[in-house]
Amino acid sequence: MRLPIRCLSIVTLVAGCPYDPATPEYDVITDTDGSSSGAETLSSTISPTEPTTEGPTSPSTTAVDTTDADTTGNAGVCGDGEIGGAEVCDDGTNDGSYGGCMPGCAALGPSCGDEEINGAEVCDDGTNDGSYGGCAAGCKDLGPYCGDGDLQEPELCDTGDSNQDGSGCNVDCVTSGTVVGTYLVGGLSFCDGSFVTPPVFRADGNALVSASGYCEQDSVLLAELSPEVELVQEFGDLLFPQTPMREATLAGDNWLLASYGCTYAVTPMGELTEACDPRIAGGSGLAARDDGSYIALDYEVFASYPAGSPSDGDVADWQVTAPDNAVFDYSYYAAAIGPSDSAIVVGSRRQLANNAYLGYLVRHTAAGNEVGSLTYAGIEQLERVAVGSGGDVAVSSGYPAYRVMRLGADFSETWGLDLPSNSDVLIGVDSTGAVVMGYVDAVTNGGVLRKWTADGATELWSIEVESAGYGARLAIAPDDSIWIASASGNGFGVARISP
Repeated sequence: MRLPIRCLSIVTLVAGCPYDPATPEYDVITDTDGSSSGAETLSSTISPTEPTTEGPTSPSTTAVDTTDADTTGNAGVCGDGEIGGAEVCDDGTNDGSYGGCMPGCAALGPSCGDEEINGAEVCDDGTNDGSYGGCAAGCKDLGPYCGDGDLQEPELCDTGDSNQDGSGCNVDCVTSGTVVGTYLVGGLSFCDGSFVTPPVFRADGNALVSASGYCEQDSVLLAELSPEVELVQEFGDLLFPQTPMREATLAGDNWLLASYGCTYAVTPMGELTEACDPRIAGGSGLAARDDGSYIALDYEVFASYPAGSPSDGDVADWQVTAPDNAVFDYSYYAAAIGPSDSAIVVGSRRQLANNAYLGYLVRHTAAGNEVGSLTYAGIEQLERVAVGSGGDVAVSSGYPAYRVMRLGADFSETWGLDLPSNSDVLIGVDSTGAVVMGYVDAVTNGGVLRKWTADGATELWSIEVESAGYGARLAIAPDDSIWIASASGNGFGVARISP
């Protein structure tokens, strides 16, 4: 029977067992020169251990010291007021009170610096170094912050409790009407003018914008921008040149773009769906409801499509054609989703007998039923309509009388403002009902952006902007910031302005 082999481990001498299977004896371990290795020598032969049939060796009965002692010998007795062993804290009481120790001495009690507001603390960010927007030392006070009434970096203004969007100093301590971000692209080509769609906004605040043209060599730009107006992604090569995109909206997660004849849906991942004739594409107006359904306007006809559209062969829920007759001829220019998911369409009504024009508005319910129409004296056509998040409605007119009107619940004018413009008037309504308007001043030929209170009594601010007309588009973001997109020559730009 072969005997088991045991190794005597001598770390500084050799690795492994010095056993030669051909030699049943264990020899003295020596260095290669024959001398003994180290200070001690194995001076005698070590006999192999005899096998046993008595089972496993009994555990050692030698006493083991389990006292939790640190390197100084402190045994770490919780409650003795000294930190020892594995203790983290020991104040003698260890009752979990503020600034003290937790029971068991394994953790600190609540304290300044634990990133939780406890006891008499006012603020605790873990650092508490008095930096801007943070907490002061000792956790007894806030550090400098927007709203404390003191002007400090990076603030542009601070009126304390009076900070309010549109008041001159906004809630984020940025001066009202300040350009706070821009996105510019050069090297583009638009042979015969460009088409820019209004910015539309995802739930995360990102904006989707596009620019395109008529000609085969024209550029096509589709971009998603962050709230800071920085490029998130471009949807390159989705659409070919000669695809002028005129309108846009966001239906669910899909970005809808409309040219005359086709509607395009771009998913967040950049996948494209194209739906063309026969359908109402939305080249004159496109607006979505919260449920993903949307309305599309082409010239003198508009329709409502269900959520999930567009797709080839899909059918409108309902469709309405302008009520032309022997007395009047109607033209539609823009559309929006109004209160109670209604469809609001604006344009003009022409009297055939004398060729007289009046601005015209018609409203249909979400089911497509007409619930009223109005004409507006002194205005030949309404060219744009905007609806705020609270359902507030404003409209603007074009040549020859440029005017902005705020409408009441019955869509009659509650106040109006004539503008010294020589361009289309851009318009938007924010969450407070305030009206924003942009245009090119007829005297200075420069772009102007203005904001008025909901009641029309006060102009909140007015600034010069590089482009606010001639094909530019305006939209109000969910945070009430104003976005303007425009293209000219070989460039395209987007500006974000504080509310």
